Amino acid sequence: MPADSLNPSSQSLADRAVIFSPLTVTPETLIEDAIARMHQTQSSYVMIVDQQHPIGIFTERDLVQILASGQPTEGRTIAAVMTTEIRTISVNQVSDALTLFELMCQYHIRHLPIVDEAGRLSGILTQKSLRQSLISRHRELEQAQVRLSGQLEAKQAENYQAEAQIRFQAGLLDAVAQAVIATDLEGNILYWNRFAETLYGWPAVEVLGRSILEVTPTETTRAQAAEIMIHLQSGEQWSGEFLVQRKDGTSFPAWVMNSPIYDSQGILVGIVGVSSDISDRKRIEAERQQAEQALQQAYADLEDRVEARTTDLRQAEQRWRTLLENVHLAVVGLDCDGKIIYANPFLLNLTGYDTADVLGQDWFSKFLPPSQQPLVKQYFQQLLSQPDTPLSYQHPILTHAGTQRIIAWNNTVLHNGREHVIGTMSIGEDITERFAIDRMKAEFISVVSHELRTPLTAIHGGIKLLSKGLVPIQSEQGLQLLRLAAEQSQRLVRLVNDILELERLESGKSSLQKCPLNTHDLTGQVADLFQVTANQVGIALEVSDPGFEIMADGDRLNQVLTNLIDNAIKFSTAGTAIQLTVESREYVTEASSGQSKPAVLFTVRDQGRGIPPEKCATIFERFVQVDASDSREKGGTGLGLTICQSIIEQHGGSIWVESTPGEGSCFYFTLPVG
Repeated sequence: MPADSLNPSSQSLADRAVIFSPLTVTPETLIEDAIARMHQTQSSYVMIVDQQHPIGIFTERDLVQILASGQPTEGRTIAAVMTTEIRTISVNQVSDALTLFELMCQYHIRHLPIVDEAGRLSGILTQKSLRQSLISRHRELEQAQVRLSGQLEAKQAENYQAEAQIRFQAGLLDAVAQAVIATDLEGNILYWNRFAETLYGWPAVEVLGRSILEVTPTETTRAQAAEIMIHLQSGEQWSGEFLVQRKDGTSFPAWVMNSPIYDSQGILVGIVGVSSDISDRKRIEAERQQAEQALQQAYADLEDRVEARTTDLRQAEQRWRTLLENVHLAVVGLDCDGKIIYANPFLLNLTGYDTADVLGQDWFSKFLPPSQQPLVKQYFQQLLSQPDTPLSYQHPILTHAGTQRIIAWNNTVLHNGREHVIGTMSIGEDITERFAIDRMKAEFISVVSHELRTPLTAIHGGIKLLSKGLVPIQSEQGLQLLRLAAEQSQRLVRLVNDILELERLESGKSSLQKCPLNTHDLTGQVADLFQVTANQVGIALEVSDPGFEIMADGDRLNQVLTNLIDNAIKFSTAGTAIQLTVESREYVTEASSGQSKPAVLFTVRDQGRGIPPEKCATIFERFVQVDASDSREKGGTGLGLTICQSIIEQHGGSIWVESTPGEGSCFYFTLPVG
């Protein structure tokens, strides 16, 4: 047997327990950066070194003490809070685990830096790494014991030449305080020693010749035993914990080691197994684990009590600070002179300043437009001196970039313990977008009111003349009034439908129903729809589409093309042509990377009156038309192109127009292929 077979590992305690790449920082490192590195590496410590020489250590315990004491960390270096009294040892002193544990306990430390002869940091030893190394060493020893047992059994198996020799030497195994069982390759029991009789309750005469699979495994482990037997029949060893049963049906955990038996020619002839009852060992192990858990729980309870007491002392301040630091509202504190004493992160992010930029600065000159400064200063002085001053106030503030944000403030006057006024604390809501939305809403209502009033006036006037008999219904003038009322009512219906359709698209209530389709089928349907209309007004409708496969909502794209071609026919004259083309293009998806993806480009070109350049930029906005009279003469609502833009953008594409007045217009839109 080789000498090194008894040594499970050539590694020393230092190789296993010392961390030779400890987490280190310089004394100038900020506390926040050091803590972030500890969190990133999941380390319980960080060593502070100066030219590779350890000068201090910062651990999780130091972090808890800082948090409990309320010391500020922002802007401070790790040198201000590190523990400078550190004890070091050389790597040659890392030899005995018990001695190292006693050393750590003696000095109440969990981390022990390792230095070389020059005093430079070469590693660190922690209680955790030392414990893990002992566990690893214990496992290695157990594995070595298993290997040694297997080698011993294999060596014994070489001496078994026949069944007679096995039985002859079996008497020697009767004195062993372990169950020894030998079987042939089929699992039939050939040998059953006396301890096996005691352990399993079966006399040898009752089990010899029977299959081992029928005797020792329980009902729940019989299938596993069959798999182990197949494994052993291939000549490999197996060892491990296994649940077995006695003759009376009771079960117990056993540690089983099975090895193959070879004859003198090296031929596999059987299997020998050694088993022992490990119930007591498992019970002791369970009790030990329970004791460890109880100790850990007691330690955790102690830490919880300490933490709870610390939390109770700082709870009010912590709740206040957490609220102000995380609330999505602007919070600013001013002293009686209007100097800024506090600004929360939301306000700083909103205005683009850092804390150092604003603390101590005059609030009025720093954040208020010049026109607002006198009024707000007057309100501030009234707030400090007159208790009946309203606490709500609204005014614009300036950001670092010079833009204005409208803030609605709720103010609180701060007092000291003697009820003396010491300043104000104000919480404000950014209502800039609400102002913009209200303004857009007012403009929208104004336009819609005008668009509704015009047809309603025409309908009301015509019906009034007809209902009072001032104009006979059957007269030419009466019929004209009826036609006018019908046209205006249709205009109202189109306007309401377009408004509702646009609202559904922009609010997401109308989702796209994408499916594979061919552009040739789509353009063909639209061309067939308008071919008769175009022929009637003397306009040629030309389509060029080789056909591309895309994923899109066919009904929505039909709606877009219908609107564009209908507009082209309305604003074209007889003898001209409208061209609808589809071609393959690539469009850039990310400007930074320059990556492009395949797309298709739809083009609707007419030879009509064209669009002035100043209108091209706004033609897709709501209620925008080239000529105000178009609504009356052409019957449009001014929302068709806005709806088209919304549909195309929901598909991930874009739409635009190019036009030359007097020569015609060309509307383009792209759609991604995928």
